[in-house]
Amino acid sequence: MCASIQDLWDYHIHSKRCGHAVGKLQEYVQQAIKIGLQEIGLSDHFPMFFLPKEANAEQFAMPRDQFAEYLEECRILQSKYSDKIQIKIASEVDYYPDPHVLSQLYSELKKYESKLDYLIGSIHIIKIDDEIPFPVDSPDIMEKFQKFGEETIFSEYYKNLIKMVKTGVFQIVGHCDLPKKYGTYFGRSDEIWDLKMKFLDEVKRTGEMAVEINHSGLYRPVKEQYPHDEMIKACIEREIPLVFGSDAHRSSYVGYQFEETLKKCINFANSLQKPLTMAKFSQKVMKREYFN
Repeated sequence: MCASIQDLWDYHIHSKRCGHAVGKLQEYVQQAIKIGLQEIGLSDHFPMFFLPKEANAEQFAMPRDQFAEYLEECRILQSKYSDKIQIKIASEVDYYPDPHVLSQLYSELKKYESKLDYLIGSIHIIKIDDEIPFPVDSPDIMEKFQKFGEETIFSEYYKNLIKMVKTGVFQIVGHCDLPKKYGTYFGRSDEIWDLKMKFLDEVKRTGEMAVEINHSGLYRPVKEQYPHDEMIKACIEREIPLVFGSDAHRSSYVGYQFEETLKKCINFANSLQKPLTMAKFSQKVMKREYFN
């Protein structure tokens, strides 16, 4: 398949429901149609009631009692625009490796699993030693880097990602080097690279997961996508399926720089003499598509 926006899909978007994005879901669908995407995945944040209260994360997702309403809104849009674009219904779900937290999460997810095409597993909150759990993508992370060091924060993040992959709950790994968001600490030491590769090896082992190329970093201080190019090459080398996500929090970012990224990935694949494998999901089942 050749590189064109008309051949692509955006599997990571939000809406005003999450409390930190603007616009209704319909605006994102209309933008996807306008730019010619063949498919869009509606993937707003799953309610964060289950995360440690001291992390103050609940404000960054819709309330727990709104998720069924969100799914119905997605279903209505799916029907309304069925002759113009394929719409998948999904959610971005936070992973936090605490038994009590996970018990609450899994119990809540079970209510809705039959209505979801895929789940993006993401990590925003980590905990180090006796420190209060904290987000890796807020401005406060700079203070945490100074307190604990780059090695410690990235190591904890990737160890948790590996645990997340092993659960088998998620279909897509979201923005898998998020702590670099502010463009000062990139986590590229040999030790952290080894953890990144262990994480990718675990994704490969599942045979059922994709890694997201999240484009929001391109308009954040770091000015590059998540993950960085060398990790993308490592995914392609392992023939791990990729998914493009804008992580749009306003509709104008839907499909942001997708064509440029696709061309870059095709060049990587050609250099590595590997196929560029992209993933679609329906009812949690992966379908692979190949680009050249």
